[in-house]
Amino acid sequence: MARRSRRQRPQYRERNGPIVSDVLDGTLEMGLVNHYYLYAQAAERGVEPEELPAANHLFGDGDIGSLMNVA
Repeated sequence: MARRSRRQRPQYRERNGPIVSDVLDGTLEMGLVNHYYLYAQAAERGVEPEELPAANHLFGDGDIGSLMNVA
């Protein structure tokens, strides 16, 4: 997995907001952030989240992508 990730040239951002901004602006294809950052970007841009060119993705039951960060 690490070998494959290096080939895909992952990019790093210091914070979640810039990840969402870059996805919305087309600089990044996708990003892994907490779900509420999409809603914050929608509010900043004065639109509904459904109007944005990106969306939160929920993985199916049992998929490793379904990890939840509970704080």
